[in-house]
Amino acid sequence: MCHCLFKACGEAKLEDSVAILKSYLAEQQLSVDKCAAVVVLLEAVLSLQFQLNSQYRPTKEELSSMDALVTHGHPGGMLLVSNLLRDGVGVEKNAAASLDWLRKSAELRYVPALHELADLHEKGCSDGATSIEADWGEAVHLYKIAASAGYAASQLNLGKLWLEASQEAAANHLCSTEEVEDMMKSARQWLSEAAKNGSSEAKSLRERL
Repeated sequence: MCHCLFKACGEAKLEDSVAILKSYLAEQQLSVDKCAAVVVLLEAVLSLQFQLNSQYRPTKEELSSMDALVTHGHPGGMLLVSNLLRDGVGVEKNAAASLDWLRKSAELRYVPALHELADLHEKGCSDGATSIEADWGEAVHLYKIAASAGYAASQLNLGKLWLEASQEAAANHLCSTEEVEDMMKSARQWLSEAAKNGSSEAKSLRERL
């Protein structure tokens, strides 16, 4: 698969990159040991297709591959299905079903799903029949699992949450000086980790602390 990805990245035109990836994907006989590779390929194909055409709809073959991934119990496939249902891409938009698949993926400790679910809990969301109330504690819990696995986006968000909490606590005298410093320590820790993993925003924030 690495050879296929390198070849696709080397193409000057996105259309040619997509053709290479789709050709390789079509050759794959899905099995448990190939699920992760197929997820990467599908994500790459769909991402490029959406860059070429924001109205792109997945083909029957691509949707079939996602069904097969879910059948094999792969959390990456569940997250792909969740995203399609959330955005109504190739299928009818269904926020409740999207959230169900996101939670199933997160329950299997799939890091990108943990991050997305944490983001929902941090901000809260309401979309028709489904809603999630903002829950800072749950957001921190989920971000920390993903951050501990080395996921830079979660490390950044976790650092920002601790920074915001420390500033609010200090400004409103909500807790002791020692507790505020503990929050700042956590903020510095996670922002440093995110900066090490390439986050320019984390690096900028860390330099100010």
